[in-house]
Amino acid sequence: ALRKQNIGKAPGPDGLPVKFYKTFQETLNLPLLEVMNEVLLRKKMCKTWSEAYITLIPREDTDPQQVKNYRPISLLNSDYKIFASVLAETLKRYLNNFIHSDQNGFLPKRQIKDNMTIILDILEYYEAHP
Repeated sequence: ALRKQNIGKAPGPDGLPVKFYKTFQETLNLPLLEVMNEVLLRKKMCKTWSEAYITLIPREDTDPQQVKNYRPISLLNSDYKIFASVLAETLKRYLNNFIHSDQNGFLPKRQIKDNMTIILDILEYYEAHP
């Protein structure tokens, strides 16, 4: 999960960028794992994981004098992003056991266009066999 994190992203309120976690990975892996396991065990997140800096980013090719031409983004702490990535990757392994095989959108190795193909096949069948 740490490998997938982008070192170019701005850090959250704690000021620790992903590069810090990558640089000190060997030292931080075990403490991070312990914190993550504790969060899962107690079902309660660290308070700092619900904190964010909200900043405005200008939309491209728009007048920067207009407030409507900005979009807000939340800068989250890197340790939370690492935890969320670990959790997402873990859940992906089990999704197929809980999600119906007809659900194809937004899932790995499935595509929403497959459902469109099924619908077109059904329509074609019923046109040929009224």
